[in-house]
Amino acid sequence: MDCKNGRLKYCISYFLLFQSVVSIENPIIVNVSEGQLQGTKYLSRDGKSFFAFLGVNYATPVRFEPPIPPQPWTGIREATHFGPVCPQLLGQTNTVIGSEECLFLNVFTPSPGLTGKYPAIVYIHGGAFMTGSGNLYGGSYFLDENVILITINYRLGALGFLSTGDDIIQGNVGLKDQNKALRWVKSNVHAFGGDPNRITIMGESAGSASVSYHILSPMSKGLFNYAISQSGTALDPEHFERDPFAQALDLGESLGCPTSPTEELAECLRQSDFRKIVQIKLTKWHIDPLVQYPPTIETLREGQSESDVFLMEDPLVLLQEGRFNRVPYVIGITEEEGLLFHSAYVLKNAELQRNMNEDWNYVAPITLYYDKRYIPEEERNQISRTIRGFYFGGRKVEPNSATNLTNLYSDRLFNWGTRTAAMLQAKLSPVYPYIFGFIGDFTMLQLYYKDLFQGPVAATHGDDLQYFFNSTRYPYLRLDTRATKMSRDLVHLWASFAATGNMMKSLEILKIAWLPAGPEELKRNRLKWCYIDIESKMIFRTPFADRMDFWDKISEQIDNNFKRILTINNDELILLPSPVVNENKDEL
Repeated sequence: MDCKNGRLKYCISYFLLFQSVVSIENPIIVNVSEGQLQGTKYLSRDGKSFFAFLGVNYATPVRFEPPIPPQPWTGIREATHFGPVCPQLLGQTNTVIGSEECLFLNVFTPSPGLTGKYPAIVYIHGGAFMTGSGNLYGGSYFLDENVILITINYRLGALGFLSTGDDIIQGNVGLKDQNKALRWVKSNVHAFGGDPNRITIMGESAGSASVSYHILSPMSKGLFNYAISQSGTALDPEHFERDPFAQALDLGESLGCPTSPTEELAECLRQSDFRKIVQIKLTKWHIDPLVQYPPTIETLREGQSESDVFLMEDPLVLLQEGRFNRVPYVIGITEEEGLLFHSAYVLKNAELQRNMNEDWNYVAPITLYYDKRYIPEEERNQISRTIRGFYFGGRKVEPNSATNLTNLYSDRLFNWGTRTAAMLQAKLSPVYPYIFGFIGDFTMLQLYYKDLFQGPVAATHGDDLQYFFNSTRYPYLRLDTRATKMSRDLVHLWASFAATGNMMKSLEILKIAWLPAGPEELKRNRLKWCYIDIESKMIFRTPFADRMDFWDKISEQIDNNFKRILTINNDELILLPSPVVNENKDEL
């Protein structure tokens, strides 16, 4: 295994990822579209045999363009080690790891020889569309079940999501990588014993939002049968960009590229060293915006049709008009999403609290993702004052108002988008909303904020992943503990959904009947959520229900500003007259 050129972390990850499963040197050969692959046999958490095919090349990247098919090969290709990760910064450093040749996937299967028997789960990793890899998520837990698990890499950051806002660099190539991976799975899953008519896409955070985008995209129609989104949708403000040229402009200026016309900007960026592109941070307030290159609406090139691009319209409009892929959908959040991103980050730093208290009108639009050039400054300030009044009243941002700050981040970045997507999709397809509330022995807070949290205090963003995957980031759940029971129950339930497209097994596993959202819930605009814990329950009125009414109004106000745009021409915006600013937060 080549452990040079920034891949040491992932070489270590490889060995650690399989440290708790016994490797049996018994190679197995499968035939896929491009040639033959040799995998290796392992043991799952509970001692079942499974086969791993690692570092399978599913496509070839072209910078800023959709991927092209991989090259076929002759003979047998070893699929026993992970492929390179896509270029990204290592932590908060300026160290770039990865390679542009990174479009690889990993397949974990109970038995390659039984064609069409097993449902398949394709997992799309998170990481703010900036970091991460499918290599970090092992199959030891899921392979206790009769299911295939597939994890994928896709291009990240500017290399995966940059757009010039026109047809020069159209954007969304990271989503097109995922689409190409799904096409590969659809064509080849039978070789691994999989059923091409029972494919589930599953993701967390940015991967969860990616799942949401595949539901919206005609390009992905027919490539999957069921979907699972864990903490993220296309409706979250951090996961959708209406004005992508602003990022392209900042990146170009940072690299000394001409920014007009966009053809010259694109050519300069194509010629730039990928490491220099990845090293550029477009932050405005400490680490914000954390998601610097979100997906966006694409512009057709001459001769293209809508089937040639991934996203042609606003995600909210597509959902409101029922123009999406109608599949059974599990969609949920953790109970305290905003604690990890971002309230804990603010609460550990007195300077950030002071920034929020003294310069709220500057900070709030950045950290809450409405710092857009199409919103007039006066109206941005009015929105900021309204938000502050609703969540804090006259209180300061400080440790004593931690709950207020956590609620604000949870609602803006995750809760509203998840609730709204679930409500709109439930009108036309089965939707199973949930809130993950289980607090185990380990939390993501301990990874990032050891000095602030000595032990688990809440279920926050990313805490659910440790129960689905063995990973170097989490303790290995093997002993007879509450956490291990939760892990086995969740894996069993998700695998059952991948097999059937429903939650009938919830009665057996969670001891509750988890039914899809019904007409009465939609009529009352109040979802019934499955609250997942050691003693799970169905809850009708969530603690954040009234706060969602507030964000309905604020989101509409922000959207109305975008609708006023007549043209966006590089750094020039032409707007219709601004509506009268209303200072009354109750009459937006």
